[in-house]
Amino acid sequence: MDTIYYKNELLYATFLDNPLLINLHNNKKYEASIDVVFSVLNFLETPNSIENVVVYLQEEFQLSEEMSNELVKKLVENDLIISQKSDVYNKKLLWKEMDWEPSIIHYTESRNINFEDVGGEEDYSKKQKEYQSFLEISSSPEFYKNYNTKYIKLPQIKNKMDVSISEVLLNRKTSRVFKDEPLSIEDLSYILYYGTFQAREIRKYVSSNFEQDPALFTNSLFSSNELYLIISNVRGLEKGVYHYDMKSHGLHQLKTNIDTSDIGYYCYGQPEMKNAAVVLFISAEYEKYMWRYRHERAYRNLLMDVSQLAQSIILATTSNGKKSFLTPALRDTELVNLFDLIPLKEDIRYLVAIGE
Repeated sequence: MDTIYYKNELLYATFLDNPLLINLHNNKKYEASIDVVFSVLNFLETPNSIENVVVYLQEEFQLSEEMSNELVKKLVENDLIISQKSDVYNKKLLWKEMDWEPSIIHYTESRNINFEDVGGEEDYSKKQKEYQSFLEISSSPEFYKNYNTKYIKLPQIKNKMDVSISEVLLNRKTSRVFKDEPLSIEDLSYILYYGTFQAREIRKYVSSNFEQDPALFTNSLFSSNELYLIISNVRGLEKGVYHYDMKSHGLHQLKTNIDTSDIGYYCYGQPEMKNAAVVLFISAEYEKYMWRYRHERAYRNLLMDVSQLAQSIILATTSNGKKSFLTPALRDTELVNLFDLIPLKEDIRYLVAIGE
C-alpha cells in the first residue's frame, strides 16, 4: 500500500525581504520556489500518494518525470510534506492554533544564524571585529522608534529623595482594584522617566560610542523594547493611544478615536483592568534584537529584558505612591493591529496597568 503524504501545516511564508519558507516543525528556514511548494500544498489539502504528487507536478508545471521525482524527494527530505504527524508536530500545531506563531518564528529564525559569543576579556578584540563585520554588511537598527505625529513634551521630573529602595520593595504589590480617579500628567511623567531610566542610559551610551567600540552591541539589554500607552484618565491628556519616546521623554499621539472603556478586552477580560488610568504595553522588535544578539538563546533573553523593564516600571509606580497590575495574557494579534505594528516583526509581550 502506498504511503500517504500530508501538507505540513507548520509552514510560514514570508515575502518581507526575499521569499522564504519558515518550517516551524523542524525549526528551519529555506529559500525555495514558493509557487511550486504552495501548489503542492494545495494539492495535498486531501492527503495523497507520492506517485500522484509526481504526476500532478508533471502536468501542472510541464516537468519531466525525473525532475518531478527529484523535487518531491527534496520536499520530503526538508519536511515540507510529511508522511506522519508526530507528537512534536501535533504539539507545535497547538502553538499555531493558539496564535503563538510570532514567538516560535523568532526562535526558529535565531536558530539558523551562526554566531560565536565570546565573553572573556581576552576575546574582546575578537568581539569588536565580529560586530565591525556586521556593520560593514548593514547598518545597525535605529536605537529609537520615531513617529511623525503630534508630539507632547512631558513635564520635568522632580526626584523623590524621601523614598528608599527598601521601602519601595516592601510596598511593591499587585493591585486588583483601581479607584475611578485621574492620574496627573506629572505622575505619568515620573513613572515613564524612572521606569525606563536604565533602558535610556544604555541606549544613549551605546549609540554614542559604538563607532569606536562596536562590541558595545553585546549590551543588548532593552535594545528592542518600546512602550505604547492606552490613556483613559490622565489629566491634561486626551484619551487614546500613544507611543513613549524614551530619547526625548515625550509622547507621540497615535489615535484618539478609540473606546478606552474596555481595555480589559486586550487581556481576555481580566476585571483588574477596570478604572486603570493608563495601561503601558511593552513591545519587542525582534529584528532589532537579533541584529545584536545572534543566538538561538536570544528569544529567552529577550523575554527576560521585557520582564526587567516591566519590573522597573512597577518600582517607579510604587515609589510614586500609585498602584499597578501586570499580566502577559494578551491578545497579540489585536494589539499588533491596534498599535499598527508590523506582524511577525514586532509584538506586545507585557502589560502594566497603573492607577490610583
